Amino acid sequence: MNLRNFEECADPKALESGHACFLGSAMKPVRYEGGQWISALKEDEDCEVRVNLTEKDDILSSACSCQDGGKLCSHQVAVMYELRKVDRARAQRLPDLAAKLVELDKHELVSLLLRCAESDKEVMAELMMIKAGEREALAMAREMVKASIEKRSERGYVKYSEVESAVKGAEKVLDNLRGSGYSISAKIKIAEIVIEEMMALLGDADDSSGHICTMVEQAVEILAAMPEEPGFDDFGSIFSIAVNSVFDGWSEWRFALLESLIPMCHSKDLRERLEGCLNQISGKKKSSKYDKEKAEQMMHDLILAFDGESAAWSYICMHLSNSEFREMAIEATLEKNDAQAALELCLAGELEDSELSGLVEKWKKLRYRACGILGDTQSQKKIALEFARDSDHFYFTELKRLTAPEEWAKTLNKFLDDHGAKLRQSVLEKILVQEGLTARLMAFCKKHPEKVTTHHRLLVPEFEEEACALFEDQIKVEALKASNRTQYASVCNLVEEFAKTFGKQRGEKILHSLLSVYSKRAAFKEELKQISLL
Repeated sequence: MNLRNFEECADPKALESGHACFLGSAMKPVRYEGGQWISALKEDEDCEVRVNLTEKDDILSSACSCQDGGKLCSHQVAVMYELRKVDRARAQRLPDLAAKLVELDKHELVSLLLRCAESDKEVMAELMMIKAGEREALAMAREMVKASIEKRSERGYVKYSEVESAVKGAEKVLDNLRGSGYSISAKIKIAEIVIEEMMALLGDADDSSGHICTMVEQAVEILAAMPEEPGFDDFGSIFSIAVNSVFDGWSEWRFALLESLIPMCHSKDLRERLEGCLNQISGKKKSSKYDKEKAEQMMHDLILAFDGESAAWSYICMHLSNSEFREMAIEATLEKNDAQAALELCLAGELEDSELSGLVEKWKKLRYRACGILGDTQSQKKIALEFARDSDHFYFTELKRLTAPEEWAKTLNKFLDDHGAKLRQSVLEKILVQEGLTARLMAFCKKHPEKVTTHHRLLVPEFEEEACALFEDQIKVEALKASNRTQYASVCNLVEEFAKTFGKQRGEKILHSLLSVYSKRAAFKEELKQISLL
């Protein structure tokens, strides 16, 4: 087994889970220690993986403490993916470097660090932040963030491959901020610095990976969760950050900060200040529909918090063009069994939002519920048919429920004749199987041959020969594509299933054919010879 092909030896589920673990950075960075590569889960250090590699990347041994029966588990898979990625030569030198640094006396180490800091602004800033007091941290925060960016910047732009490293300064500043005992005012100012620098970087970098946005989100979360400090204008400080032009075009972060101010509106002046901002956003012609509705929803929350449910409900009724408010109003009327009022709200919504298909769909589904309460079966059938032909399986089952049993066969065949070709493949397949329409299912499998391996038993005996021929062809297709142990085993399972359905004699025939065609694939032959056709 080698790092290049370890996937062939891994269970598919472990492979999928391990790859997700690797992509999600759930494992700690690998380290080289005692001739082995070692890593552990970030959330569970007891789960440790150890891998022995040769210079040619052959895996001599691999083990995990998760007690997974000695198999190649998802944790080992994640570490192997990481070992493919990292600069292992550099990582192997780090323990030697650590040993040499330990041997230096205090003066030699200080001298070395000073030389490093002199030639590298990022190192200088990081050293200055160590055990920094509040005033020093404030002075150095921006410099540290900037130094990290400038080091990875090329003619004022940070490439995709360098973005993760470019935000390390901001990441360290925020980590330092979380564990500090700084005053609320200092924490707000430092978080603001990170936001300003990261928002500026967004325009000069390829943030496809989302690393810059993550830093902004973390800084916003810190600010939004900031407790009030007696004698300090928390409201004013956070408000000024929220309305900063850096958030123009990034309103989700602006609203997150404004929302955190609602509990702070203890005085009339503060409330009027927040209301003025929200009214300005919702009243602007240039504001997007999202921004207008979000501002109105926050206004509702503000009214609810300080004026009560009655005042908040009145606000909802006055702003029914807000889709969330309309939905709340419809749900409230349905709960009161006032289906006629709910129906009118739904119809008005469909008319008002006619160009927004997602909202129209929502209002129609709510209208369907209202019609059910009113006993309007015909209107329900029309809506159910409309959604069913758009591949919504739930409404297909509703259409069947609403149709008289003696009329269903005719309705079903007409539905499939008119709309079957436009249905999503998975929905059409589900309908054909559930309704037992074997002739249509056979035609479906001819268009999608891979499906015969799933539905062959339903097609026998009525379409035995056709299903048998399709299944045999599909085995050959899968065998041709197979290139590792997992895929070879999958082909073998198909052969065994084929023999169970279409007979041992036919199974033996295709087995011998595969052994002949793939006689030079030792691993495939080994798997094929283990097939049992009893």
